[in-house]
Amino acid sequence: MEKGTLKCKNIVQNLLGFSRDSSLSENQNIQINEILNRAILITELRTRAMGIRINVQDAGDKMLIYGRFHPLAQVFCNVLQNAYEAIAEKRKANPEFGGEININAHKEKNEIVISIEDNGIGIDSRNLEYIFDPLFTTKDPEKNAGLGLPLAKQILQDHKAQIFGTINEDRKTCFHIHFPVIPTS
Repeated sequence: MEKGTLKCKNIVQNLLGFSRDSSLSENQNIQINEILNRAILITELRTRAMGIRINVQDAGDKMLIYGRFHPLAQVFCNVLQNAYEAIAEKRKANPEFGGEININAHKEKNEIVISIEDNGIGIDSRNLEYIFDPLFTTKDPEKNAGLGLPLAKQILQDHKAQIFGTINEDRKTCFHIHFPVIPTS
């Protein structure tokens, strides 16, 4: 119990530090792993309570992007929230279902690509072209306004980055976020 209390304390401290640190709202060079780790910490209470495993194959160590930490962390929180909500939806039909979110970051030509994949209910291929439209949702509109992904897309565009959603052959949903690599001098 003491271990759980300490974990909760750390999460609350991270959330408070995240909201108070004004330097994180300014444009700066940021390591991808710092943003991903913060987003994972923020969403960890929900994912852990649901028994969802988050697997990080590569968190983007030493991969730098230029931008504002807070909004970029919000992007990853929004994508992670969609992932765990999709897993929760799948669990309604199968309570024993083991949810999983896989995160990978890698360099590809002149881009840094972060992929976040979940094994939840998936997105109907007919809806894929609409998921970034404001107010579009396949969830209960009483609980979800359909603004998370459009907001994420706008924040990423402001950072000269892009986001794409795909569905693989196993009906797993994957979001791919592409950032330009910072030129080295």
